[in-house]
Amino acid sequence: PCIALTPICPHTLSFRPVVVSDETIIHIQIPKLARYNAIISFDGRNHFTLKKGDVVEIIKCPYSVPTFKSQRFNVEWFQGLVSKFNWNLRELQKPFDDGTTS
Repeated sequence: PCIALTPICPHTLSFRPVVVSDETIIHIQIPKLARYNAIISFDGRNHFTLKKGDVVEIIKCPYSVPTFKSQRFNVEWFQGLVSKFNWNLRELQKPFDDGTTS
């Protein structure tokens, strides 16, 4: 089990998704010297304004959400994602043309 934290529309390309243990407690704090307040939303709904110095704590929910029960289905579902998104696929590179062929 894990928590995936994915920035949506980050302002710089250095923000990347982060995967951490489900036991991790994540704190996000708006700096007290920030120029402006921030807005946060969850699943695109119910946005809230965060003021300077506010802290958001993200923890694992104590209630699990059953998703896939069958081991067979888990593998097929994941393989479906792999094939649709071409994850971990690498095309063979073409050899360099050293100029000796005509």
